Amino acid sequence: IGMRAQMRAHVEPFVGIGASSLLSSGEGNGFKTAFAWKAGAGVSFYPERGGFCVNPALAITDYAFQDKAISGMLHRYACDFSLMLGYNARLGDSNRLSVLAGPYVSVGVSGSDVDEDGYVYNVYDQFDRVEAGIQASLKLNFGGFNIGPEFNYSIKKQTNMPYYDYNTFAVFLNFGYIIR
Repeated sequence: IGMRAQMRAHVEPFVGIGASSLLSSGEGNGFKTAFAWKAGAGVSFYPERGGFCVNPALAITDYAFQDKAISGMLHRYACDFSLMLGYNARLGDSNRLSVLAGPYVSVGVSGSDVDEDGYVYNVYDQFDRVEAGIQASLKLNFGGFNIGPEFNYSIKKQTNMPYYDYNTFAVFLNFGYIIR
């Protein structure tokens, strides 16, 4: 029967708190880091005894940042889909450690932007703002509860924000629970 019969699916709702900003590769970075959050759910597929694992997830994320030239915070709310691959190790009967990495795609659903005069305004039609990137995560599971850091970096720059064509960087501390 092999590996397929040994794999188990576990639903994992989670929330994350952290920080995000935009990074420029040329001239100086004119952005301040801001509070960011995310909420979503994933499905972890891993063998009960530990080993290779797959973790697709869907989340709503607020990639916030602050332009040093204006006083307001800018928010980019997005629907993120990630597909992380990694290794899941058992640490006793009810504890696990997962090391994961993989791609993500982020589609903007709303947020705020700034115009050429520096005024912040809300944008509710940002479905054409798309970015893709890589992320890495470390999850410690104890008795069904998950905790661990996650790092996101966009490798395809965002679109539809003409004054902010930079890469996104975000760090989260995620908290979750495995529903068995």
